[in-house]
Formats: sequence, C-alpha cells, structure tokens
Amino acid sequence: MLVPHVKGYVAFELERNDSLGERATQYRRYVDDHIRVLLHTDFSEAIDELLAIGIANEERQQELMLSDRLRINSSQLDTQWYGSHWIDAEPGGRGQFLRFGAGIAKIGAGADGFSLGHEQPQHLVSLAEFSIADRLVSNEEWLAFMADGGYERAQFWSAEGWDMACQEGWHAPLYWESVGDSWMQKTLGGLRQLPLDGAVRHVSYFEAEAYANWAGARLPTEQEWEHAAPALAQVYGDVWQWTSSRYRAYVSGDETVPEIFAKNLPPGASMVLRGGASVTAPCHTRVTYRNVEHPATRTMFTGLRLARCG
Repeated sequence: MLVPHVKGYVAFELERNDSLGERATQYRRYVDDHIRVLLHTDFSEAIDELLAIGIANEERQQELMLSDRLRINSSQLDTQWYGSHWIDAEPGGRGQFLRFGAGIAKIGAGADGFSLGHEQPQHLVSLAEFSIADRLVSNEEWLAFMADGGYERAQFWSAEGWDMACQEGWHAPLYWESVGDSWMQKTLGGLRQLPLDGAVRHVSYFEAEAYANWAGARLPTEQEWEHAAPALAQVYGDVWQWTSSRYRAYVSGDETVPEIFAKNLPPGASMVLRGGASVTAPCHTRVTYRNVEHPATRTMFTGLRLARCG
C-alpha cells in the first residue's frame, strides 16, 4: 500500500492567511479534515495508487502557487508578502568537485515505493568519467560572472539563449534589485539583502548554461546527477537544479507520459531538473524525480551545480 508514503502530504499545507476570510478558512479546514479521514481509510490498491498520483499533483500545484505568489507580489510596489517569517534555505558556501569513475550506473525508479511513470523503468546506463560540484553555485559566484560581463558576452551563450537574453533584457537573476552599491532579492518574505553564500536561484537554463561555459565547466546530465546525488550536499531544500538533459521518456520510442504529468509539460523543447527547492514539499522529493521546465523559465526556484568531463 502506498498510503503511508503519502500521508506526509498533509503536513505540508499552504499556511492559512487571515485575509482570506473566515468562510475560506472554514472551507479549508473542512477539506483538510476529510482528507485526513480518507488517508486513514483502507481501500483497494488501485484507488490507493490513484490517490497517490493525485496527491503528487497537488504537491506540485502548491509549489506552483508559491512561485506565482512571488511573481505577482514582485510586480507590485505596495503588496502583502507571503509572510515575514519565511525562512530561506541554509547557506551553502564554497564546495569542491567530486570525481566519479567510468562505469555502469542504475538509473530510474524501481518497483518499491511511489514514483511517476516518467521515472520508470529502472535501467542501466554507461557513464564516462566525470566530476561534479558537491555544492550549488552561490550568489557570490554569480556576481563574479556578472562583473566579468557574463550577460554582455555572447560567446558564453547558445544562439537561442542569447536571443532570449537580449529580447528580455536579462542582466541579473529574476527578482534581484540593485539598491545603491548592493543587491537585494525579492523573496516570499519580502525584499531582503542578497545572501552571498546562498544558492543563486530564479535563473533560466539559458543563464545556467552560459554561467557554466564562463566557469570552464558544464551542466551535469541527469544520469550523472542521479548517480552522484548520494554524495552531494544541497540536493534538496534549496533549488531545482538544471541538467543538460532534454526531456524524453526512458522507454525507447515512447514519448508519451502517463498520469497527470503529461498536462504539465511545457510546450516545445523541455529540460530536466533534479533535486528539490525550498518551496517543494519534503515528501515530494526523491533521487529519481524528474522535474521538467522550458529552458527560458525563471519564475521557478531554479539554480545549478557544475560538472566537468573527467
């Protein structure tokens, strides 16, 4: 049965806000109470699995709601933020590259535990020798990229990425704001001083790729990321991490995605992200989980870690 795995969902609720009004609060309490009863009810395995999929989708929607809340609030001069109590992810500091030898790695979800169809089947892949950073790229490191003209030097960017950066006028990560001689960052807790040792976030795949090129590195493939994840820091709870892998189903010749995930796929080419962000439900993260976004996406809590060949 999958229910014990998904019961943790109710612990990660969007906080009630007094401004919603008493009727909305009562309705939310009504729904929560009945969901708790349902999760403690014995039912068939088929319904159990369907409920798990529905909960996984709801967890995803809650994360999107928080991302949308930040996007809407950031565009208004006088607005009520999600909450001054909002705590950002812990600082990461500088890390080091970990080397992994060439060999065969087991990738994907097995039969045990809950997983979505696009994480299956578990299979073997051949990996060349590679190195991967044990920590995420920080705001301080991103500032060095900016100071060196990273947003003005086309040689670091793909043609599509450069066109997008010029068209949208990108010159810093989304939600950064220059105030005097320092940078501030708009967060769910309001406008705050940019933490230099915090992981950079709200950067697109195009920006992540340009930074990696500037740094003399590259983005890891999703297979490298999954293989190395147990040895890495800042895997969950900070940002979703861009990989260099374009999304495709694991089953050869089958590009369809079962369950509700198919409805959430962005149009066009989509890139795979791994890990989990500060707005991701803790019970929603696992090493095999494959998040998918359009490469121009910046509103999600997205960042990066670097990799190298050999």
